[in-house]
Amino acid sequence: MPVWNRNGSELFYAARDGMLRSAAMRLAAGRMEIGEPQALFLLQLEVSGDLPWQHHPYDVSPDGQRFLVIRRAPDTEPDSAVVVTNWTAALRRPR
Repeated sequence: MPVWNRNGSELFYAARDGMLRSAAMRLAAGRMEIGEPQALFLLQLEVSGDLPWQHHPYDVSPDGQRFLVIRRAPDTEPDSAVVVTNWTAALRRPR
């Protein structure tokens, strides 16, 4: 889940350990130099393994100093799905 800062000099990414990390990037002598990754903070997304997000659960402010992180509210139930079988039978019933 990588996100570039607005000027392209830093890449933020969610590591598998749950930390949001950043790595400085710069072009030097025609090649990309990548700085040592820095741990920023724990995202606390409460998921394990591959992250099930279609979109990034975080974004970076234009100045690269603040982050918006989408998290599940404390003490809430996980999302669930309801499966209705034989639903066409309900269509045939008189009202």
